[in-house]
Amino acid sequence: MGDYYCTRQDLYAIGITHEKADLYLRATKELIDAYTEDEFLPTEGVKLFNGSDERFLYVKPRLRSLSKVEIYSSTGEWVEQDTDSYVWRKAYVEKLTYYEEPRMPDYVRPIKPRFPKGNENVRLTGTWGAASLPAMIQLIAISLAQHMDGAPDSAIVSERLGSYSVSYEQGGMRKGIPSNIARDLDEYCLHRWQGVNI
Repeated sequence: MGDYYCTRQDLYAIGITHEKADLYLRATKELIDAYTEDEFLPTEGVKLFNGSDERFLYVKPRLRSLSKVEIYSSTGEWVEQDTDSYVWRKAYVEKLTYYEEPRMPDYVRPIKPRFPKGNENVRLTGTWGAASLPAMIQLIAISLAQHMDGAPDSAIVSERLGSYSVSYEQGGMRKGIPSNIARDLDEYCLHRWQGVNI
């Protein structure tokens, strides 16, 4: 797949031209990622999070492996933490939790300090995204590209030329994705499982 959720060949097979394929590959990935608040391709990198003065941190998108935890200090510097003291539960919404020692089967004692309250004051380095691309995400990307190729300009509600006029349906879109495609994406949305507890 490379960097996208479907291939150029997938798009050529449904009649999308070579000139439009790269644009649709990028656009479908961006729309799917924004809608689901997740990433489906593994990527290495750093992401910033807001501390909430709690012992947990909601982590989106999906975190596959954690290599570094840093907290922005009151002195204006990033301070690296002992990564072994952080354990996360793999679920659709992953919470990163600070523990005094590695997680034990039936008893865990949280310690202070917690993740300090602040905007983008927690920096996590790791591998993000799904282990492998779900087949349904590939099909959704192809359907979305096909919709984009046949959809009228969404900024145009109606047009008139002399005595001829046409109106385009404006309903049925959720976050820039047609409702019928969005329904298929709903099961992959991280925001639907925010209540998961450790």
